[in-house]
Amino acid sequence: MDTHYTPEQESFRNTLRRFLEDQGGTHFTRSRWSEPAPTTAGIWQALAGLGVTGLLAPEHSGGLAGGMTDMGVVMEELGVEFLADRKFS
Repeated sequence: MDTHYTPEQESFRNTLRRFLEDQGGTHFTRSRWSEPAPTTAGIWQALAGLGVTGLLAPEHSGGLAGGMTDMGVVMEELGVEFLADRKFS
């Protein structure tokens, strides 16, 4: 598979990676195992602020009108820095 990303996608990847390194990871996931929710509202708010939750939504709906390659960047980074949440399963 050809994985040449645009400069914007690489910038988004780097931003998301830094966020996940700070907020996610195995330590965070293990600390949430006994909790009813696998992540926190703060993490979801931060992901929304980064544009992750509206990535595929059209601009006229407030989204970023991204494509599947953009979502692939998100999924790759979520796999690198493990952030367990049923919504990403």
